[in-house]
Amino acid sequence: MPKIKVDDIEMYYEIHGQGQTLVLVAGLGTDHRTWALVLPALARQYQVLVFDNRGAGQSDAPAGPYRMEQLADDLKGLCQALHIEQAVFAGNSMGGHIVQTLAYRHPELMQGIVISHSSMKSPAAFAVFLDGQLELIKAKAPALGLIKSVMGWVYSSTYLSDPSRVEALVELKLADPYPMSEQAFTAQLAAVRGFDSRAWVGKINATTLVLGSDEDLIYSEILTRAIAAAIPNAEYYSFKASGHLPHQERPEEFVAVIERFVDRCHP
Repeated sequence: MPKIKVDDIEMYYEIHGQGQTLVLVAGLGTDHRTWALVLPALARQYQVLVFDNRGAGQSDAPAGPYRMEQLADDLKGLCQALHIEQAVFAGNSMGGHIVQTLAYRHPELMQGIVISHSSMKSPAAFAVFLDGQLELIKAKAPALGLIKSVMGWVYSSTYLSDPSRVEALVELKLADPYPMSEQAFTAQLAAVRGFDSRAWVGKINATTLVLGSDEDLIYSEILTRAIAAAIPNAEYYSFKASGHLPHQERPEEFVAVIERFVDRCHP
């Protein structure tokens, strides 16, 4: 599958479909496969670019620490290398941090932005959780325990109430052919720790949709609604009975929300 040179790394990417360009940006510790449940439907309507951030999946993982500006510049460089002049950018979690940074630093790329389940700055509780995860990784904790501890934060109680679904998620993660290394997780984590858009997020002038969920334990709706309040004329949409990853828990609803927004950006 394709890779392309961007600055000091080789970045893995895939392009699906035709039409207006939609770029999907993954979060901390994940790669392009996080979008698997929504990609086919979105690719029937748009040209969809998915990729692996620096340190994730099949992209290179040089030593860190990484900075959010660096991850945003990687994405800008990827778009330039692929001759994408403008697009709608949608990022989840850390991907939302990347999208905020890209929209602020490179507004000329923006036809619209979707900031999904993200924040202007990570809350202390999540920072402590991430520190704990890093300590467990360094201690070579069993993979099953690491996976289940993350699932409790990422998915809603509604979603996890089905034991067969929990088992399927565990099996999928255990079979990951491109698990993130300790070095790469540490490097990406540094970017999340250092991110704080509160001083400049209100200067973003792109057409904006902010997404949140009522059962997101990582970035609560207090935090997601604060982004929407800070960016001029931003819209807000709330998923019900969903956690941090509505594109996995509520894929049909997620696709419908994105389609409405992208079509509004391309009348």
